[in-house]
Amino acid sequence: MKINPVNHIRQNSPKGKISPAFGKRVLDSVNIRKAMTGIDYVNFVKYDMLNPKDRQHFINLSLGWGKKAEYIDFITSSINSVVQRFFEKYRPSLSRHHFFGLEDKMGKTLAVSEVVDEGKRFNILQGRRENRLNIYFLQANPDEMYASATKQYKGVGETLVSKIVEIAENEGRDSIVLESHNENFWNSSGLFEDCGLHMPDGVKKRLHNNDFGEYIEKVHKKIVQEYSAKVGGRQD
Repeated sequence: MKINPVNHIRQNSPKGKISPAFGKRVLDSVNIRKAMTGIDYVNFVKYDMLNPKDRQHFINLSLGWGKKAEYIDFITSSINSVVQRFFEKYRPSLSRHHFFGLEDKMGKTLAVSEVVDEGKRFNILQGRRENRLNIYFLQANPDEMYASATKQYKGVGETLVSKIVEIAENEGRDSIVLESHNENFWNSSGLFEDCGLHMPDGVKKRLHNNDFGEYIEKVHKKIVQEYSAKVGGRQD
């Protein structure tokens, strides 16, 4: 059973509306833990690859985040490649590649991810075809990484992943497969299993649909615990 959302501390952003600054769409507002104490909400957004301002935004992220953000250049390069193929009349590339992010109320980008719709692919271990999403890259703003002394929030990566898992669950996907190589991050949930396929930086991992709800609930429980601790502190 899922824990009821902490609705009284959540402020809703207008879903599906176009930001005046970019072509991105605000899909949802998401509760997140503050770095010190308490909780806040941030926006879960989807970027529009055909919008020049959105593409420039990722170029700016690459320049601004620099070498501390190991995967941002790969994401920016992928956007440019997909758009180029689109204008070369290879339309499927646009519908398969999706770029999501978390942004605070001021529009600061906290984390971004490239998600690819792989459709039905053959699972060697299962001996059958499965309908899956692939997380190609996940990148947190260096200011929001675990070891950062200046971070505003805790868990921006897992919060973004939980929203992607929600999409997979709502679409009836069989699994989420990881191409991202940050093994310590993925192992921390205890839910992503090794696929047995070795990559240069680790082993490809997979989250089965039976574990979608548990991953979402794990992230949400941390929010509830943080809220309960804050309320308890006020009462003391």
